Amino acid sequence: MKIIGPVVTTLLFVWSAVCASSLGVAVVGPLTQTAFKCLAQNQLTGSSNLFAIIRVYQVSGTPGIDPNAYQTLININTVTVAGGYNIHTYMEICRGTDPTSQVTAVVNQISIDLYETIFIKVEPNTTPGCSWEGYNKTDNCNFLTEAINAVNSLNIGRSGVFSTAHIWESYFGNDCNSISTVTKYLWYANYNSSGQVNSTSSFNDFVPFGGWKSPDLKQVGGSITV
Repeated sequence: MKIIGPVVTTLLFVWSAVCASSLGVAVVGPLTQTAFKCLAQNQLTGSSNLFAIIRVYQVSGTPGIDPNAYQTLININTVTVAGGYNIHTYMEICRGTDPTSQVTAVVNQISIDLYETIFIKVEPNTTPGCSWEGYNKTDNCNFLTEAINAVNSLNIGRSGVFSTAHIWESYFGNDCNSISTVTKYLWYANYNSSGQVNSTSSFNDFVPFGGWKSPDLKQVGGSITV
């Protein structure tokens, strides 16, 4: 993929379980209109239903709204007007900050008209005050449930979760097995012993957790910086 201009972004390729020919990207922006068009024409060729998941809230660095999110969403929406992507977002939520206030910050600064779904990303992080470590599993479940309910109250249609079976066991164990009744959308990854993502498009490696019997999306590629 050749992109002209000072574009620095991280992409994660994601496969859809709902539509077997759908391939998308998770984006840590900024990403320009030209870049989105380039992805659709080259990297995502053959996909019948393109989608992108834009990071809107970051934990790395200074926790808060991703400063590139709004413009990246504007750029992809411009491309989508002519027939492009289904647009979703994700939050790298900070465990040490009130979950409702984090969701509220997103919707106050980034219009919900620009996207369809907010995924709450549950994964390890080393940002001071934001780690899931140090809390009991029931409290972690209550925190995540509050975050999802805050998204659901927006009536934008969808909330979702990103996690892995191993991470889920570490932070929630069996204390959060009904979370799938609060949000049914699951985006997962499966990592090997070396910490590399399983990049096959098969969902045969999915191990049920959190009450989900099947996933909606699977990460199928590691990060790519362009």
